[in-house]
Amino acid sequence: RVVTPETIVVGDGGDVVGCAAKYVPLHRAGQWLDPGPFGCLGVGPPFALAAKLLNPGRRVLLIAGDGAFGVNGMDMETAGRFGAPIVCVIGNDGGWGQIRNPQLQFFGAERAVATSLPTARYDLMVEALGGRGALVTKPADLGPALERALASDDVWCINVVLDPAAYRRTGQVSMAI
Repeated sequence: RVVTPETIVVGDGGDVVGCAAKYVPLHRAGQWLDPGPFGCLGVGPPFALAAKLLNPGRRVLLIAGDGAFGVNGMDMETAGRFGAPIVCVIGNDGGWGQIRNPQLQFFGAERAVATSLPTARYDLMVEALGGRGALVTKPADLGPALERALASDDVWCINVVLDPAAYRRTGQVSMAI
């Protein structure tokens, strides 16, 4: 509903980007930008800023995991300062999912080492940097938050709290709130 043919979608690192790539409707070549299989973290905010500065009339939607956004999220201040409204959706599962999940699968919880992140309120961080933020804890709230943010001329961060165990359950194909 919210991704139109004119929307530029930027993917940063994280399991959430792999999930989004399956479900975000794309209408044309070049509409989705990401670093591909290179394992880059933190490229999303600068990619999104460059996309917006080069295409000021188009909406830019950044999708990132919480770990990746933690690397370069401060670039949202730069976007605001340059009048480049970017909307960022953070899939916040409180960990390095692409590292944690294989550790859990092969070794169990007692040997999942150095894969947790603090619960970060990235929405409040972006507000402190001059943008706007929304915390989403229920699936029904994501659509309205996206619509509100994409209709705005402000930098936005939609911090979506995820259940990290949901995409490891039998029968689940991706992350869930």
